[in-house]
Amino acid sequence: MGVTTRRYTRDYDAMLERRTMAREPSLLRILRDLNAKKTYAPDRKLVRSFQSSLLALPLALYWPLQDHVSALVVDASGRGRHGMNVNCPVQKPFAVKFSRFNTGLQLVPLTPPRSLSSGVSTSTSWTLQWLLRWHDQAVEALGPPNAALSTPFLHLSLTPDQPLLFHLAYTDALTLEWLGPPDTTVVAAGSSASDSLAVDTTYHMALVSASGVVTCFVNGVAVFETRPLTSNPILLDSFEFAVAPSPRSSVLPLLSHVALVTRALSAEELHALARAAVPSPRLVAGGADDFVDPSVTCLESVASEDSGHLWSGDFFDGVQLTYANTSTGVVTPGRAWATATAAGAAKQTLQLLEDEFIVQVRGRRGAWMDQMSVTTNFGRSLTAGGTGGGPFDVFIPAGYMARAFSFDIGDHVNQPVVFSGAIPDKPR
Repeated sequence: MGVTTRRYTRDYDAMLERRTMAREPSLLRILRDLNAKKTYAPDRKLVRSFQSSLLALPLALYWPLQDHVSALVVDASGRGRHGMNVNCPVQKPFAVKFSRFNTGLQLVPLTPPRSLSSGVSTSTSWTLQWLLRWHDQAVEALGPPNAALSTPFLHLSLTPDQPLLFHLAYTDALTLEWLGPPDTTVVAAGSSASDSLAVDTTYHMALVSASGVVTCFVNGVAVFETRPLTSNPILLDSFEFAVAPSPRSSVLPLLSHVALVTRALSAEELHALARAAVPSPRLVAGGADDFVDPSVTCLESVASEDSGHLWSGDFFDGVQLTYANTSTGVVTPGRAWATATAAGAAKQTLQLLEDEFIVQVRGRRGAWMDQMSVTTNFGRSLTAGGTGGGPFDVFIPAGYMARAFSFDIGDHVNQPVVFSGAIPDKPR
C-alpha cells in the first residue's frame, strides 16, 4: 500500500480558522487501549503488501481470486503457484458474481454448487489461509431455508488412511463452528470463538496444522483448536469451499486470496498478514456526549477512507477535542483522530479550566506513535500510551495555544500535527 501525503491548502486553513474562531478546546480525550491480551509486533519487513507477503511464503497453491476486474467472472491466476480447481472444466476457479463490485469468489447455494476445490498433498504441518467477507444477498428464491443450525462453507478431507472429514461452518448469527469427526474434541482458544462476526467486514482466516492439532485463527487471533484423540498427524488430502444448496441464512461468503502454505505459520506471522490485509472500519464521528450533531462533518475527505490495516495493541490510539463557544455556550465535538481499536479503549479526559490552554505537546514514537502527552499553561499534564520509541516535541510558538490536531490514521496513529493560534487577550 502506498503512502498518502497530505497537503494543507490555504482554503483548508481558512475553514479551520472559521471553525475554531471564538472557540477554545474545552475537552481533551486521549484514548488508550488497555487490552491485557498479548499482542505481537512483527518485524517491519513482514508488514508489506499482503500479496507480496504471501508470495514470499512456501506455497503449495495460491488463488488471488481478484486479479481481474470484470462484470461477470472472477479469474484466479496463481502467479506461478496455481493449483487445479477440480470442479472447473478449465481448471481455474471462475464464478459468476452477484455484483461487479465484488472482488472475490462468491459462494452460491446452487446444485451443483459453485465451489472452489483442490486436491493437495501436505506434510504434517500446513496452513490454509484466506480472506473472507459475508454479504447479505437476496437468495431465498434459490431454495427454502432448512432447519440446520449452521452452514458449512469449508470442507477438509484427510488422507485415505485417515478418512476423517472436518467442516468449518457459520451460524445464522455469524459465529464460527468447527465440526469434526467423533474422535476429536474442539477446544475454545479465546473468547472470540463465540463472538459474532460482522456482515460486509473483511476477515483474515487461517487453519494451522501442527503437532496433530488444527487451530483456527481470525485476524491473527486463535479462536479454537481441534485435538484428535489419536496421535496420527493430520495430512490434508483435499479442501473445498462450498455452501449447501439450501442454507439457513441469506448471508453468503465471499472469498479471496486462498493460499495453502506448506508449513505452520506462527501467530506472529498470521498477525502480520492480518495487519497487511484487513481494512479497518470506516471512521465514525464521536463526541464528548453519546449524541453527535449530524451536521458536524469532517473537513478532510481523506480522513473518511479506509485505513487499509487492522491493528490492536497497547499504544496511543487517538485524540479528540471539543470546542466551546465562549459567547454562545455552544459545544461542538471535533474530529476523533482514532484507530479502529479506540472504540473499545479506556478513555482519559482533561477538562480545561477558564483561561487554561494547551501549550505543549510531546510524546514518543518509533515506527508509529507510542505515547502522547499534553501540558497546559497551568502546568497540568495528561499522558496516554506506552513507553516505546524515542521522545519528540511538537513546536508551538510562545504565546500560542493548541487549537486542533491532525494525524495519519493507518494501522497506528502517526505523524502528529498541531495547529496553534495566538492565545486571546483577556478583556481589560
